[in-house]
Amino acid sequence: MKRFIEDESGVSTIIGFMFILASIVLYTSIAYPAMIKKDIKNAESEAIDNIESKMLIFSDDIQSNRTGQVSFQLTEAQKYYSTSSAAMVFSPNDNVFSITITTPTRGSLLITPGTLTIKPKNIFAEERTIAIQAGVVIDQQGKNSWSNAASFFSISGRNVSVQIPVIIGDHFSVAGGVKTLKYNYDSTIHGAFQDTYTGATIEIDTPYPLVFETIFKNDMKRAGFTSPADYSLTNTTSSVTLNLYNLEAIRIDIVYWTLK
Repeated sequence: MKRFIEDESGVSTIIGFMFILASIVLYTSIAYPAMIKKDIKNAESEAIDNIESKMLIFSDDIQSNRTGQVSFQLTEAQKYYSTSSAAMVFSPNDNVFSITITTPTRGSLLITPGTLTIKPKNIFAEERTIAIQAGVVIDQQGKNSWSNAASFFSISGRNVSVQIPVIIGDHFSVAGGVKTLKYNYDSTIHGAFQDTYTGATIEIDTPYPLVFETIFKNDMKRAGFTSPADYSLTNTTSSVTLNLYNLEAIRIDIVYWTLK
């Protein structure tokens, strides 16, 4: 009888050990992959946040007439999964993004500032597109997009001045990674478009119309313009149009930058 009790105690010890071992295996099989997933997701999000911050440096430099360069980094997983499609694309003079300024007496001026887009493929983080158009940095996540850059408008009284950065260079696309960008000031056309005592229409064709509509609204508010007396805004899924009324003067300067 005593031997049976000793054997039973030994069996209990083994069962307890097996239970603890099974719990450890179960925990590691569930928790460890979840921890790895979280780490990869955080690394992907951090990489895109850094890309956005570098884009803001690029934007600030070209709006302040500073030559420079910016370097971007992706995670190894983002590089691997971005090999099937271009993670970085520069399109000069594209048909997707353009600005048209029109007055009744001067007619229209069409400007194609170029678009730089970075969109790496992620494993776990939600995909985001970081783009720059006319110095405006755009962050698109899903169907939502917003801007983190200042406007190119300057309004004093009834005088409107617009400085539009135009990026020139050869079209390029980079699959499986990104590259260091070097940008140099090229030239400025002062007063490329001018008119006085008139109204003006500024139409922007872009995949991000709500971003530019928000910029326009903020500019009008800062200038003390009210709608519909001083301006009106309309938009579609691919464009936004600002109509300005009773201006004393409008002036457009175009600043060219070379991107390599």
